[in-house]
Amino acid sequence: QSDKLAISQSGISSSQSTVKPIQFRAEQTSYQLGSDQKTLSVILTGQTADNLKVTKTYVFNRDDYAIHMTQQIENIGTETWAGSVYQQITRRNYPVKTSTHVRSYTGAAYSSPDVPYKKLPFKTLDKTALSQNITGGWVAMQEPYFLTAWVPQSTKTFHYYSHVRPSTEGTQTENIYTLGYVSPQEQLAPGNSLISTAQLFVGPELIPQLKNVSPN
Repeated sequence: QSDKLAISQSGISSSQSTVKPIQFRAEQTSYQLGSDQKTLSVILTGQTADNLKVTKTYVFNRDDYAIHMTQQIENIGTETWAGSVYQQITRRNYPVKTSTHVRSYTGAAYSSPDVPYKKLPFKTLDKTALSQNITGGWVAMQEPYFLTAWVPQSTKTFHYYSHVRPSTEGTQTENIYTLGYVSPQEQLAPGNSLISTAQLFVGPELIPQLKNVSPN
């Protein structure tokens, strides 16, 4: 439904120029995990206006809600590129039906070595933005029984952030919230490439699977 905005994004950013949306292409128009398959890979390729070739590979595993993503950026131009990679979740604060007999939480959350699990209610994000450098964490948007989470490489330091904007679509009045992280700026010389990995969990809050994705 149009009032239930929820988007998971990954991409690149640069202070050198405005990064326009990349038009990605896939080898197939549809994908299906066959009955004899345990994994399925979906490869998307695109190119930026400043001659970066971007390849995203999403790996889906049977009976697992964690999607493994690899993003490779190749500089096929003649100038050094300086920029970062990011992952983020954008969600409108739409109402979620809950039972009065069940304790549940709808909102954002993140993890860091200092605070293993930190709730960020929407009313908190309205007042204070998240801005913190973290190594070995994750970001998530939760609702009763389900969550969406991005988990970066655990050995790298990323800048975690949030921002809020008012809804401008139709008659919707609930704010729109973005929670994510961005890598330090990379220098990519012509002919060189860099690879970043992350996991995207989308599904029910099954403790054994969540433990396999990341601590806390």
